[in-house]
Amino acid sequence: MKQYCHGALAQVQQTALSETPEIEEVLSRRRQSVCVLSLFALVELAHGIDLPDEFHDNPTIQEIQAHAVDVTLLHNDLLSYHKEELEGVPHNILAAFILSGMAAQEAVDIIGAAIDQSLLRLEQAIEEVSDWKAPWREDSMQYIQGITDVIKANLYWSFYSDRFFSQDQKTRLMTTRMLDISITSTGVHSGNFVFKK
Repeated sequence: MKQYCHGALAQVQQTALSETPEIEEVLSRRRQSVCVLSLFALVELAHGIDLPDEFHDNPTIQEIQAHAVDVTLLHNDLLSYHKEELEGVPHNILAAFILSGMAAQEAVDIIGAAIDQSLLRLEQAIEEVSDWKAPWREDSMQYIQGITDVIKANLYWSFYSDRFFSQDQKTRLMTTRMLDISITSTGVHSGNFVFKK
């Protein structure tokens, strides 16, 4: 929760100062402000498990968490971009790419490749711990399943709620893999981008 508060405050400061941060800076803030890491603590609570510090301090577990956070925030920022652009919200990795001068489709392609890479590395890290013989192996596998469920839950929620898309937008995205973008004061041109996978 401290990380989330730090990331949210950093975003407020960026907006108040009308700063245009570097892409890596936006990504670093989004990793915190997306508030995914705190959901992982709820996974333990929901399943009634209490994994030791030794587990949480393990570099592979931290890698699993980091890749899950990245995938979730990148999914979220792709899906929320249209809504946030219309509202003038600059705290989005896709907006950061576009504001840096990149075309929307190029930015979407880069983010899509980053998602693919993080998912692959997540799978590899999970495979690495699947053979653990630790006394808390069953609880650790349940925790890791919960982490991957958080990724899925974010996607389901994004499509089943009406937060980001109207029903027409959902249908268009699901059938054509295209999503409209509009003109804003940031100088982004109208058009659409395609999700290739």
